[in-house]
Amino acid sequence: MTIDKQFLEEIERKLGTHSPALAAEYATAAAELLPVLAEADFRTWAEEGVELAGHSLRSWEAAIDYFRVSGAVLRTVPSAGFRKWAHAARDLAEYSSVVAGSYLRASPESVKFLDEHQITEWASLGQRLYKGHWKSISLATVYFSAGPGLLASLTLGELARLVALVESVAERSYELASACLDAAPNMFRSLSKADRAPFLTLATAVGEASWADVRICFERAPNLLAPIDPSARSRFLAMSADVARRSGRHAYSLFAEGAMAIENVPKGSHHDLLAMAEELAAASPVAAMEFLKSSPEVLKRIRISELAGWHEAGSRILGQSVEGGEAYFRLESGKGEEVLLQLSSRVDLSRVGEVLRLYCKALTGTNVSIRPTSYLAEKGIGWIDENRPSTEGTTVYLPEFVEEFVEREKNFSVYKVFSTHQAAHLEFGSFLFRFMRDNALMASRRHERERDRLASGAQQARERGHLTDMERFFDLFDDRQLVSDLFAIVEDTRIDTLVRREYGGIRKAWHRTQENELEKRHLPNEMPLRQALVENLVRASLDGARTMIWPSPFRPILQSALQALYSVKEKGVTIEDAAEATLTLYDVVLSVPNISLGDLEGIEWETMTEDSLQMMMSQPGEGESGDPTPMPSGQEMDYESPDGVDFRGDFKPELVQLLMRLR
Repeated sequence: MTIDKQFLEEIERKLGTHSPALAAEYATAAAELLPVLAEADFRTWAEEGVELAGHSLRSWEAAIDYFRVSGAVLRTVPSAGFRKWAHAARDLAEYSSVVAGSYLRASPESVKFLDEHQITEWASLGQRLYKGHWKSISLATVYFSAGPGLLASLTLGELARLVALVESVAERSYELASACLDAAPNMFRSLSKADRAPFLTLATAVGEASWADVRICFERAPNLLAPIDPSARSRFLAMSADVARRSGRHAYSLFAEGAMAIENVPKGSHHDLLAMAEELAAASPVAAMEFLKSSPEVLKRIRISELAGWHEAGSRILGQSVEGGEAYFRLESGKGEEVLLQLSSRVDLSRVGEVLRLYCKALTGTNVSIRPTSYLAEKGIGWIDENRPSTEGTTVYLPEFVEEFVEREKNFSVYKVFSTHQAAHLEFGSFLFRFMRDNALMASRRHERERDRLASGAQQARERGHLTDMERFFDLFDDRQLVSDLFAIVEDTRIDTLVRREYGGIRKAWHRTQENELEKRHLPNEMPLRQALVENLVRASLDGARTMIWPSPFRPILQSALQALYSVKEKGVTIEDAAEATLTLYDVVLSVPNISLGDLEGIEWETMTEDSLQMMMSQPGEGESGDPTPMPSGQEMDYESPDGVDFRGDFKPELVQLLMRLR
C-alpha cells in the first residue's frame, strides 16, 4: 500500500505535541500495519489514535496503549467493530485515562469473546464502576484486567449481574469489591456453565443479606461445591439462594454448612436430599438447612430409604410450630430422637449395654463390665482389632453400634452372639492358662521347646515372677504376632464349639452372624501363600471351611493345619490343649513361605466342597497312616532353603521340592 507521506508526517507531528513516546509508539505500529491495511483502514486507524490522544488532558497516555495493541485488535475485529472499540476507548478516556488504558490493554484477549455489538456493552459495564474518585478508578481497572477470564466463562448478561453485585458491595467497601472481582475469573472457571447463573443468584442474595460475606463466598464456593454431585449443584445453589434471601445475616454460613453436610452423604442421594430440603424451605429456610446439616448424623443411624420417614415426621411438626420443627431438624428435640429410634434398625451399645452386662453376668456368674471397642486402644491391647469384639478377663468390649441387618432384632442378636462369645471366654477358662499345668488330651511339647530355646540362646531366661503364663508361652516363638493371631483362632474355635454345645438357643443367630462375617473377608487366592493359609484357618474357625480356597498341590499342608485346628473341638479340651494346638499350627504355618501371587502363577486353586473337606479330614496326614487325627511332628527336614529357613512338617518330598522351587 502506498500512502501520502505528508499524511504520515502530519499524524506523527500531532502525536509528538503530546509526547515523544507517543509519536515513537505510532511509528512502530505504522511500520507494522502499512503493509497489511487498506489505505482507508489505515487512515481510520491513525486518525482514531489522534482523536484519542487529544480527547482529554491525559488521554494521550491511553493513546500509547492504543497504538501498542491496535494491531492485535485489528486482526480479530472487523473495520466496523474496530471503530466501536476505538470510540469506547475515547469515551472511557473522557473520564479516566487510567481506566481507558486498562480497557485497551485487556482488549486483545477480551475481544476474542465479543462481536462488534458487544464491545461497547463490555466497555460500558466497566464505565459503570467509575464514580469519579481513585478507589472507583482502581475497581474499574480490576474489572478490565479480569476481562479475558470473565468473558471466557460468562455471557454479557451474567457479566452485567456480576458488575451489579460488585457495584453494590463497593458502596460499602471498595477493597471487598476489588477482592471479589479479582477472585471471579478463577471461581467462574471452576464452575460448570449450568452453575454460573445460580451462583450469581446466590452471591447476590448473600450480598443483600450480609455484604461482608460476598468475598468469602467467591473464595470458598468452588471447594464447597466440588464434593456435591455435579448434576445437583445448580439445584443446591438455587435453594441456597432462596434460603439466603429469607434468612438474613446467616445466609452464607447456612450455605457453607449445608454444602459441607452434603459432602458427607453418598452422592447418589444428593437429589433426594435436596428435594426434601426444598419442601421444608417453603415453611422455614432455617429448617431446610438444619435438615441438610443433620443428615450425615441421621444417616449414621438410619438408612437412606428410612430418611423420608424422619423428614415427614419433622415436616408435620414444622407445620404446627416453626420453632419446634427447626429444633427437630437440629436434633434438639425429644420427638426427633423418638422417631429415629422407631425408624432405625441400628442398635447402639449405649442403649443396650446394661442388658448385655446382665446377660453376661448370668452366663458367667461373675460381674463384668461392658465397654466399647474404642477403649481397647487406650488400654494398649494392640493385637486386637479395635473394631471387633473382645474381652480382657474382666471387661467385655463390643462395637459401639451394630447395623448389619435391616431388622433391628437381628442386629441385637449380633450383640447377643458377640456377648455370648466373649462371656464364654470367661466361663470356659480362656484367661486361666497355666504353663506348667498338664494338658487334658494332647501331649505337651511346650516345656521341651522352652528348654531347647533357652539352650540355643534364642530366648533369654527371665524371672518367672515377671512373666504371665501366657507371655511365657508366647516367648517360645520368634514371630509373636503370628502366634498371637493363631492362638486367637484356635481359642475362638474351642470356645465357639463349647458355646454351640452348651447354648443351643443361640445357634441360629450364631450361624447368621458367622455367615455375615465370612462375607466381609478377602478371598485367600488374593493373598500371598502363608497369609492365605491363615485366612483359611480364620474361615474354618467361623464354620466356613466350605469357603476356603487353596492351591491343589499343597492340600496336605491345609489338611495338617485343619486337623491341628479341629483337634480343639474334642470334648474335654482345655486352654492348655489350645496352646498345644497353637504350637503345632505355628510350625505348620511357618513352614509355608509367604510366596506372592505372581510366584503362584499357573498353580491351580481349588474351593473346598463338603465332600472334599470330609475326605480330607477322614484321611490320615502325610506320614501318619495309622492315626486318624495326625499332626506335624515338628522334626526338622533334611532340605534347607536358600535363605537358611528349614521347612517343617511331614510332607511328601516332591511337595517340598515344589515349595522350594517357588521360593
